[in-house]
Amino acid sequence: MENVFLQVLNMSITGSYVILAVIVLRFFLKKAPKKYSYLMWTVCAFRLCCPISFKNIFSIFNLRFFNMPSSGATLEHIPQNIGMMNSPAVSTGINSVDGAVNGSLPAATPMASVNPMQIIIFVASVIWLAGIAALLIYSITSYIMLRVKLRNAVIYEKNVYQSDKIGSPFVFGLIRPKIYIPFGIDENEINYVLAHERYHIKRRDYIIKPIAFLILTLHWFNPLCHIAFMLMSSDMEISCDEKVISDGKAKSKEYSGALMSLASGKKPPAPCPLAFGETGIKGRIKNILKYKKPKVYVSVISVMLCAAVLIACASNPNAVNNAIPYDSIKMSDDALTAFGEKIVGSQMADIDYADSEKIIFHFSDAVFVYNLQTSTIEKTFDLNNLNCAKFQQGDYSASITVSNNGKEALLVNYGSTEQNKDFKNYIINLETGSASETDKTELKNPFSNLADTFTTVTDSIGWTSVRCAGENGNMWYLTCDALNIGNMRLCLYKDGKTVSEKPVFYYNPMRPADIYNLVDARLIVKGKIYPISDKNNLPEIENMLSTAYRIKMGGTGCPLDAVLIMTRDDGIEGTVEIATDSCAVYLSDVYYDYSDGDNSEFLSMFGLNADTLSHMLYD
Repeated sequence: MENVFLQVLNMSITGSYVILAVIVLRFFLKKAPKKYSYLMWTVCAFRLCCPISFKNIFSIFNLRFFNMPSSGATLEHIPQNIGMMNSPAVSTGINSVDGAVNGSLPAATPMASVNPMQIIIFVASVIWLAGIAALLIYSITSYIMLRVKLRNAVIYEKNVYQSDKIGSPFVFGLIRPKIYIPFGIDENEINYVLAHERYHIKRRDYIIKPIAFLILTLHWFNPLCHIAFMLMSSDMEISCDEKVISDGKAKSKEYSGALMSLASGKKPPAPCPLAFGETGIKGRIKNILKYKKPKVYVSVISVMLCAAVLIACASNPNAVNNAIPYDSIKMSDDALTAFGEKIVGSQMADIDYADSEKIIFHFSDAVFVYNLQTSTIEKTFDLNNLNCAKFQQGDYSASITVSNNGKEALLVNYGSTEQNKDFKNYIINLETGSASETDKTELKNPFSNLADTFTTVTDSIGWTSVRCAGENGNMWYLTCDALNIGNMRLCLYKDGKTVSEKPVFYYNPMRPADIYNLVDARLIVKGKIYPISDKNNLPEIENMLSTAYRIKMGGTGCPLDAVLIMTRDDGIEGTVEIATDSCAVYLSDVYYDYSDGDNSEFLSMFGLNADTLSHMLYD
């Protein structure tokens, strides 16, 4: 429920900017037919109910007063994990608003069972659902009561009914809409009324308005959505008035008189009905009296403006610079292997970001994204492939900052202007891997859950990263007790001690004698994780692999396309490579056979079988 609420909040923030843009742009269409203003509200509906969109350099969010983060298909102003952040932060796109909001958000309380932000989000979600329920009950009740009123209506002509229970004409019904008119309407006015209501039916307004009301119900807490609904309803009615006049079915003065005589009282927002005299009578009469059929050039300009507005408001921001694709930045497999041979020396790798899914760190001339679930490096960024300084001591150096949601990183060169004249700053999209040149020198909402490793971690050995990072009391740091960076390990410090270690650059192969006291196991196939189905089977896996016998005659022809990651109770993680045909073979330091039969029993513990693996890997 909370995740859905946060998604709606994100759409509401984006939609609010689009609503304001449409309200402003309606002013430039004052002399154009209202059908164009009516059309522009569709982009507001799109933004309020669709969380994804395309990227475009002409997006309104590329305007200078916005400071939007580099985005993919979605604009995430409020992170989904905000309840778990040590220092919660939002990114509305306007710095002054962000500063005011973020300064008032409560920080996490690691010793408590829940964080204050989690409580706030839960309570807000409950209130949001209560508001939706209230509006739905109101609309359904109104619909039923009106339907009861109309049950004794008598037919006037085809699809038109009369009733003494109503005071104004309207369209009613979703599947087969009908026109209802009160008794006593002047015969001269009926034709105007029916022309107006029939155009509503022709244009499917009887469907559009309930959809708009449902969107309003979803965003009931947003006052701009209520304003948008009222203005949209007004544009809907006025565009119908103009259609009746432009088709020559009524003269302005007579039509205005009919509208005045049938005007109904002001009502709260409702999905139905589409009433002839329901909305903005004074403005509609003024519009009708001064309405003139537009000249061709006015229509052409209006169409072009509407098209531009729809594209600009529907799209997400995109850097004007052409993004450098990930394939042009990443390290090759050979380069990554060679990187592990680098000497630690006077510098050690340092952590820049940590959450429950990934760690981001840098060393020398590269940035790495480490996946905690697969225990592998997920992305590599080679600074030698960018026109950027390297991470080093002294002049010609670069610094890195990661955003609070872990989706982008900013590389900034520091030093004198003369020193940096040949270098560029870059924004790296950590999800897609692409990089774009930027003039930014700082991120609006940087990740700040960082601490000094030497004062935080009390049991570290060897070289360690200067910083440790994490959330909710779980602090990750890097350590290396050998000269080569390839021997580096990622450690978790919790409750005053280091509780687990993971190899960073290479898998940590476990020999049979190393496989004991397992507390977890997961199989990785083509980057997909298959956790053990039942941890009660861990002793059986432990027995299979620890008692395996060495294959003495060389190697094996079995494909080894899966990796088993095992975690012992002392926090040490290790791996073996598993055969993916039917053979019960694995590789650590040498090849081992762990069963006299095939590997079906082993694979079944992870919800797999040989046929499934074969289709997955080789089809």
